[in-house]
This record gives sequence, C-alpha cells and structure tokens, in this order.
Amino acid sequence: MPELKVCVSMFGVENLFDDHPIGFIEAAKLADQAGMYQVNFTDHVTMGENTGDYPYGKFPLPPEAP
Repeated sequence: MPELKVCVSMFGVENLFDDHPIGFIEAAKLADQAGMYQVNFTDHVTMGENTGDYPYGKFPLPPEAP
C-alpha cells in the first residue's frame, strides 16, 4: 500500500484557526487520524513586490503585509 502524504498551506491553516499555532497541531492530528504518513506545511518565506505573476491566481495579500 502506498504511503499517503498531504501538503497543507500554512496560510490556510492560519485563517481557519485565527492565526493561532494550535491549528498546525490540529491539522497534523486530523491527517494522522486519516491515515496520512507525512504532513508538509508550506508557505512563502519571502515575497517580492511584483505578485502579478503569482501562478495560483490573485495573491491573497498586498506586498506590504507582514
């Protein structure tokens, strides 16, 4: 049986849990309960001012956002 893996956007988890870090733990627990072998949390470390070429649609935050 293949090992099931999931990749979760940190931005999405932050929105679901009002920016509280417990959201990452809860998401990992849910993935574990669903039989996932690996959970990856991804995010951008830095973004430039030009987000017009963002490949996934309109970038969700303005360049000046923290």
